[in-house]
Amino acid sequence: MNEQVATRLKEQAAHALPHMLIQTLSQEIGRVPNQFEFISYFKLAFTCTPIRTLMEASTSKQLVGKDGLSDQEFDRLLSPYIGASLRASRQV
Repeated sequence: MNEQVATRLKEQAAHALPHMLIQTLSQEIGRVPNQFEFISYFKLAFTCTPIRTLMEASTSKQLVGKDGLSDQEFDRLLSPYIGASLRASRQV
């Protein structure tokens, strides 16, 4: 697991919608992440996010195809946790 990738996700999260972070992760690892990679990197970057939520989010259209969660559903699911994780990391 690459800490630099998690750091990049956190940096981008400050001014990007959550679904855009899948594109950031894809660029950082050189391909679309599989579900395990998505969950691992997002948990490392956004520690306040429950694993169950990440498992649900890993069904995004960007990761699994047309039958997955829409970008709006993905954003609605993860926004509260990404925000909480960013606030918590600033307090450390």
